[in-house]
Amino acid sequence: MNQPLISVIVPCFNVEKQIDRCLKSLTEQTLDKSFYEIIAINDASEDKTFDKLVEWEKKFPSLISVITYDENQRQGGARNQGIAIAKGEYLAFVDSDDFVNIHLYQEVKNIIDKHRYDEILIKGTNVNHIKSEDISFIEKSMKTLEHSKTRQDLAVEHKRIENFFDYHLPSYGNNGNLFFTSHIFKRALFTDNDIAFPVKCAYEDNYLTKVISLYIKDTYLIDEIFYFYCENLSSTVNSNNASHHLDRLDIELAVLEYYKLVGAFSLFKKELEWPFIEFFYLNTLYILFTKFDKLPDIYNFMRDEVYKNFPDFAKNENFNKVSKRQKLLLELLKSKVDVTPEELQKIQIAYLKSIINSK
Repeated sequence: MNQPLISVIVPCFNVEKQIDRCLKSLTEQTLDKSFYEIIAINDASEDKTFDKLVEWEKKFPSLISVITYDENQRQGGARNQGIAIAKGEYLAFVDSDDFVNIHLYQEVKNIIDKHRYDEILIKGTNVNHIKSEDISFIEKSMKTLEHSKTRQDLAVEHKRIENFFDYHLPSYGNNGNLFFTSHIFKRALFTDNDIAFPVKCAYEDNYLTKVISLYIKDTYLIDEIFYFYCENLSSTVNSNNASHHLDRLDIELAVLEYYKLVGAFSLFKKELEWPFIEFFYLNTLYILFTKFDKLPDIYNFMRDEVYKNFPDFAKNENFNKVSKRQKLLLELLKSKVDVTPEELQKIQIAYLKSIINSK
């Protein structure tokens, strides 16, 4: 087998009902099968996922490789294992309960043939209204999504470390969205810079995309929907009263530590300030307020980390551009007071009431 151009990495955990649809969309690609490989990682599944993967591997032995683990690695660890054995020049990531347009990787190859971009972005859409077992959806819908004559392909000069924050992604257009799985990366970005996903934690995508973006020189955006995202309401991100939601705090702090390690923090401290306040503080409180019945004793730790890294955050120009709810949380942060879980619970009640009243 020739060296593949694209390695498609598919972490799999308890997806016996969805994996057929995913792999059907990947094996029916219009791209010649010598140009890509599929690496499926069975991440200690407890159902019949592994059996199904073996069946697919037997059907496409030169295309699909299955590796399996007895101990759950979570998404980050499973993806790292896929990257470690990948042979392709480019890495694509597909979640096992999602699927893609059968023309996707031929389109990606057409772009790569013109220029070896560091990153190629594809747009996706949520298709929760489709039943997971309705594999015929691929046959009916995928093949009708021929290349639109009116679509726009946007080549974007991306950021180097010295002008990291001078980059703004074009508007999505066509009502598509960008998920982590919208990113197709050069494998060398991982291997040359020793980049890996955090393991055995949630929100690993947040870390990876922020760290790897330091090294991306150019990006190509395909302004057409090619990825179909199926939100699992029982997934890690959507679960209630789960401690892994606090992983997002560790992830954001790990990003800052990486930026400090490579010198990006001192260069771009002002630009990093608001994204950190937004992801570490505001978004985390939103998740705590909407997904926890009993709030963990975490607020004072969050406050201290904000002041340690960005003591002048209140001067940020975005401070007065937020919603009323967020403004109150920022004023609380600005006050520097200690807040007990019981006191935060009262704030939670007021916060949730304001959401209800705004609808």
